[in-house]
Amino acid sequence: MSALVLDSLSVTLDGRPVLRAVEASIGEREWVALIGPNGAGKSTLLRAVAGLVPYEGEIAVLERRASALRRPERARRVAFVPQTPLLPAELTVAEYVLLGRTPYVGYLGSERQADREAVEETLARLDLVRFAPLRLHVSRLERQCLKWRSPVNTMAMPAASAAAIASASFTDPPGCTTARIPARAATSTPSG
Repeated sequence: MSALVLDSLSVTLDGRPVLRAVEASIGEREWVALIGPNGAGKSTLLRAVAGLVPYEGEIAVLERRASALRRPERARRVAFVPQTPLLPAELTVAEYVLLGRTPYVGYLGSERQADREAVEETLARLDLVRFAPLRLHVSRLERQCLKWRSPVNTMAMPAASAAAIASASFTDPPGCTTARIPARAATSTPSG
């Protein structure tokens, strides 16, 4: 079974073709690297697979046409972590990771205990538990405190990136196992 199939995938942004007729078939549990120079379309291809940019051609995720999937169903199958993720300043790491459970929460619903437990398990698996209560952003005042070596309740950037990956780790398509990131893969110690 193919986890992902791209058939004549093309993307045009601002009237300029970025991808032209890309063909690929990736099997379950297969690891693939996209390699190319800046501006070659690597991120655009991933954004198309996640449904974040308009495209022509066909994308199939686990044998289902991506265009036939409703947004929450697609988000449960595909997650995209940008190179520089948006990190809302006032959220803690745990709250940010909980955002990854959004596709599993009903319209106008709220997270359940199972969602909070999934976050706890993910934070533990990625060795991020110690960062859970820390905010994602260092303010100007906090940077000044850091300059004077005052304790600050924030986290270092590598751990913020790990939090973004953790948030995306809840894709669990039927019949597939989510790729597990080794503990301590992208963490650092809290500032302070």
